[in-house]
Amino acid sequence: NHELLYLKNQTKKFLFEYEEDYFNKHIATDPTNRYFAKDFSYSLNNNAFRKYNISETRDKLLCYGCSNTFGFGLADDETWPYILSFKFNFEYSPLNFGLIGGSADTISRLVYQTTSTIKPKAVFILFPGMYRKEYIADDNRILNFNVATANGKTHNTDRKTYYDSCKEQYAGYLQLVNPNESFFNFIKNFKFIETMLHGTPLIWGTTCKMLSQNSEILSKYINTSNMIDTSKFNDIPNNYARDGEHYSYNYNEWIADKFYETFKKNNI
Repeated sequence: NHELLYLKNQTKKFLFEYEEDYFNKHIATDPTNRYFAKDFSYSLNNNAFRKYNISETRDKLLCYGCSNTFGFGLADDETWPYILSFKFNFEYSPLNFGLIGGSADTISRLVYQTTSTIKPKAVFILFPGMYRKEYIADDNRILNFNVATANGKTHNTDRKTYYDSCKEQYAGYLQLVNPNESFFNFIKNFKFIETMLHGTPLIWGTTCKMLSQNSEILSKYINTSNMIDTSKFNDIPNNYARDGEHYSYNYNEWIADKFYETFKKNNI
């Protein structure tokens, strides 16, 4: 989580200035909001991933995704990896490898890096939109590109500066983006992840409508038997997290339920 490394091994109430500004403007004066008087913190480990106050000596549940897995705008105990562990009565320890701005490229890289030293009970992945990509810049920075934000449509000044500093790479990214390339890039990453897991159970879903609403097409290329059904995702009442953008506790609880049900249904 390169944007957050300066906060490693810390517990913070806010990660970015714009998040605090939104909170003060929309939530701090609204007693009806669940975050008005709620204790809240982001607990980060040495690599600036989410850390939970749960014993890590038990078998691990490895959880991967983007900011909706990291739990941006959510308290530690409101993220789906934490809720999932709760549903297992904390029999297993959740490790949250959600990375803000992450893509399927990011997830496959993290699976490669983490499973070389960690043998988990199971792996859970919530894939983001398939149009996100990861590039290595000339200075070895890992660039996460997202069409919606890389055009500067973001209220995060630091992130806009970041994109402005790598316009050449982003121009190359735009030349590649199309539904076919993005679809098969996802398939490539998925198959790579399966190979890296060496038979470890993989339960997965996606917030990408293009993928979730075309599971029949997906099943021609990859194993969808452990895929949670997120096609009704947008039917869930969502009050959003406290940053006003990311998925609320309602969504995270729903995701954890789906992961848990699929784990049990398939006798993993």
